[in-house]
Amino acid sequence: MGSEAHDEQRDVSQTASHEPNFDDTPPSVVRLASMIRRARERRGWSQALLAETAHVDTDVIQRIEVGRTDPPFSLVADLVRILDLPIENAVFNQRVARNREANDDS
Repeated sequence: MGSEAHDEQRDVSQTASHEPNFDDTPPSVVRLASMIRRARERRGWSQALLAETAHVDTDVIQRIEVGRTDPPFSLVADLVRILDLPIENAVFNQRVARNREANDDS
């Protein structure tokens, strides 16, 4: 899968920093960011190695881990597979959180 499929990301903050700033970030993005970062760190991988393995630029991984982007499902699926995370939990948690956010907005 090429990186062009992952270029459809939605920026959720205009922050230039690579440090997490979750003030205005949807909860589903915060949970995903934490899950990806913790899994990468447990493996002892750099952001660059994860990016290379996922066929995306390092800044994509940086933006995901600080909650500045809500990545497309295809990239989430790739990262879950690469990091050997239980996809059921990742997908379920992301969908539940998004449903809650949608209900909170109504």
